[in-house]
Amino acid sequence: MSSPDQPVPAANLDPAAFEAPLDFDLYRENISHLTFNSRPHWCVGQHLARIELRVMYEEWLARIPAFRLDPALPPRVHGGMVMGMDTLPLIW
Repeated sequence: MSSPDQPVPAANLDPAAFEAPLDFDLYRENISHLTFNSRPHWCVGQHLARIELRVMYEEWLARIPAFRLDPALPPRVHGGMVMGMDTLPLIW
């Protein structure tokens, strides 16, 4: 996981801790990532948030047309304490 000389957002991308860390996997078993902080400051609502996100993604993906990433335009993300996606070009 994260060390003092490694940025905190990079901790969730450690391939030693997470198999295929860049893959979107709603059913990933290892939930020891830092999205909801870590001991002793865990988010008390983290379990409800995970359930809500899983249900939202499952329902949304079941209702939209099939899609794939656009190979000509890779996604762009930004860093910081909270990483985010700037663009996610899709082909429908």
